[in-house]
Amino acid sequence: MKKIVEEIVHLSPERRASFETLLMRGPVEGTELSLQKIFPQQKVKYPPASALQQRFWFIEQFIPENSVHHVYTVWQIEGPLNLDALQHSLEALSQRQETLRTTFSMVDRQLIQVIATTFNLPLTVVEIPESELEINQAISHEIKQSFNLTTRPLWRVTLLRLTKEKYIFILVMHHIITDDQSIRIFLEELSNFYSTFSKGETPQLPPLVIQYADFAVWQQSWLATVDFTEQLAYWQKQLAHFELHPLPTDYPRPLFYDYRGTRQIRILPKILLIALKDFSEQEQVTLFMALLAVFKIFLYQYAHQQDLLVCSPTAGRTHLETESLIGCFNNILLFHTHLNENLSFREVLHQIRQITLEAYAHANVPLQQLTELSDGVNHALPQIMFAVQQPPEQLLKLSDVSTKSLNVYNETADFDFFLIFEKKADEWSAILEYRTVLFKTTTITQILQHLQTLIEAVIIDPTQPISKLPGLTAPKWVTPSLTRNFVSPRNSIEMQLVKIWEKVLNICPISIDDNFFQLGGHSLLAMTLLNRIEKDFNKGLPPTAIFQFPTIAQLAPFLQGKTSMIQRCALESIQPQGKNHPLFFVGSTNYARALAPLLGTEQPIYGLNIFGLQPTDGSKFNLSIEEIAQRYVQEIQTVQPRGPYYLAGYCADARVALEMSQQLHKQGQKVASLIFIDVIWRTQSHFDWHCHWQNFLKFGIGYLFYKIRGKLKFKWYAFVLSFSHWYEKLYRLRGKKLIPKLKHTLLINQFYNALEHYMPTPYPGKITLFLSDEWRPRYSPSGKLAELAQGGIELHEIPGYHGRVFEEPQLSVLAKQLQQCLVQSMKNVE
Repeated sequence: MKKIVEEIVHLSPERRASFETLLMRGPVEGTELSLQKIFPQQKVKYPPASALQQRFWFIEQFIPENSVHHVYTVWQIEGPLNLDALQHSLEALSQRQETLRTTFSMVDRQLIQVIATTFNLPLTVVEIPESELEINQAISHEIKQSFNLTTRPLWRVTLLRLTKEKYIFILVMHHIITDDQSIRIFLEELSNFYSTFSKGETPQLPPLVIQYADFAVWQQSWLATVDFTEQLAYWQKQLAHFELHPLPTDYPRPLFYDYRGTRQIRILPKILLIALKDFSEQEQVTLFMALLAVFKIFLYQYAHQQDLLVCSPTAGRTHLETESLIGCFNNILLFHTHLNENLSFREVLHQIRQITLEAYAHANVPLQQLTELSDGVNHALPQIMFAVQQPPEQLLKLSDVSTKSLNVYNETADFDFFLIFEKKADEWSAILEYRTVLFKTTTITQILQHLQTLIEAVIIDPTQPISKLPGLTAPKWVTPSLTRNFVSPRNSIEMQLVKIWEKVLNICPISIDDNFFQLGGHSLLAMTLLNRIEKDFNKGLPPTAIFQFPTIAQLAPFLQGKTSMIQRCALESIQPQGKNHPLFFVGSTNYARALAPLLGTEQPIYGLNIFGLQPTDGSKFNLSIEEIAQRYVQEIQTVQPRGPYYLAGYCADARVALEMSQQLHKQGQKVASLIFIDVIWRTQSHFDWHCHWQNFLKFGIGYLFYKIRGKLKFKWYAFVLSFSHWYEKLYRLRGKKLIPKLKHTLLINQFYNALEHYMPTPYPGKITLFLSDEWRPRYSPSGKLAELAQGGIELHEIPGYHGRVFEEPQLSVLAKQLQQCLVQSMKNVE
């Protein structure tokens, strides 16, 4: 008994409060606090990943290079910071906590942890001016910079040095190795190490009882126990027959999953929460239960749904040994209720009390396991979250310097709708995080106001029925109707896929030609679909399969091995982060790389390069412009399955961008912007002496030397290309492999031949044209390009020569104008 008491004493404040709450409420079957120990497990070379790590890995495969699962903290430091002591502290911390030395890999379709014996993370120090704009941009860049889960490290520390004794400390970790409590542990242990290293002493932290890998091994064995089976049976019963109905939104849900988000905060009157807390104590419930009951009533009014499922995050550290570990332990609990208009707030509250205690009694079942329940697919993707929190103080205490926590928000939302009631000091606030592609700011403001009104109403009279409480009308939008020619399944595989799709999408019937995304599917729902297909067909599928084969008619042959995946060869991720729609640049990826930093951190950009389509088996490249464009479209749709699309092309490559736009238009997709950079169509390319004279007057004698150098370079290039096919024949006669340089030369030659044979058709949209001063005299408003663009030409001029468009200072001018055009185009789309 003494041992148990000692363990209770050492519980975290959060765990002890939960324990005391359960004791205060009286015995409820199954709500005992688990004090079962986890012991160090037998060491294996590659321990399994935990259930939550598997979930993060799977999401990353679907939506790579996003920052929504980055956990971070930012601090201002002033004083004589000891950089050597800080570096040694980071090294000691990574040696103490195995998760800081961990990466992940798939072996035999199983996700494993790869733990390095030692690992030293270099401390990155960046000198920047003490400018609020530059500081914010640097912080945003560090937070959003992506991790590769297979490559160390999955965390980083960056110091922005503003002055000799003023710094910004940025810690960023991927959620797959951390959680909120881990950040607190990291800062506490870093502070301890720094203090001792600064004094020249040896750190004396007590050794960890277990490492995260021990927890993962224990969890894997626990998933095979009777205890797990019984807990899972509870959830199976709770979620039986539940059908997910999305929350009403201001805007239709985009087909491609969009993590862009923001938050609104409303400070609540102190007296209001004091009154609700007093009422809760009278009813023998917690404040969490009371606020959850208010939220459930709001959802009932807002969505007009009786069957409601709300999720809430938990720390997931149900064992004492995990209290000092850095790792991801979080879990999500599901609260399932049935409301009707005749129930009073008091009756709803007692229903909430019962399901809350039951949920916490069965809290060890990972969410990943709930997604695999055979009778509940849609609830596997909860998008309505709720939390009540009093965040423990996170302290970075470094000796001889002052530290101050900075409030930074990543502008992402992991869920559609996340309501948080938060207490800091004596102040309560309601925080609503939401996806900006779904909700208007005004709607969120009204919701927060209404939640406060609801709290006031239930305190005044907790006996009045829900129907008498003040309500709020949900936004309404019209779902565009789909023209569907129904095609029945033609074989057993298509029939089996139809059943899976109907279950996942909650739509019946489904045609084999229906597009998964046009039926309401999105990236995370696709995870559930592929999980179910893998289980039923016993065949692993790559995460991008559903993007390349979005109909049953396309997916069935792939499952049978009759078709293969299109590998992303030509598409290169240049700057994948940002809230804007991506810009796909056709041409040299070096040009795209030059543009990327000048377009801002919110503008993703991808490059499409012809060399990525070069055959690897030594065969000739014989693709037409139409076929190249088709391959490019297939590849960009692995990143963005649906429009609006933003395409740009430089010089001759713009013809491929034009053909891509034509093909996307035929698919019924929207091309919001087609951008040509220094493009003159073939029939306009005659450069007469009048144009040369105009440019000579404009640029001076330097123009003459520039053109002579360019002409000589062109002649030499043409000479090399003309002889390339002879070199090819010589290599092939000798049975030798072509050297890479010759392969590239031949490819360019064949690409130019394809351009010569390309016959474009009129494009139904507008073309945004950027022209250099050199090429401006060649442009005619009534020329071939104007004939092609049925939506007209929007002309922008940039200074300098054609061949130096992507060099400074021309590059900055181009980037600024291009950014303005993209912003305006996106506003027009919205």
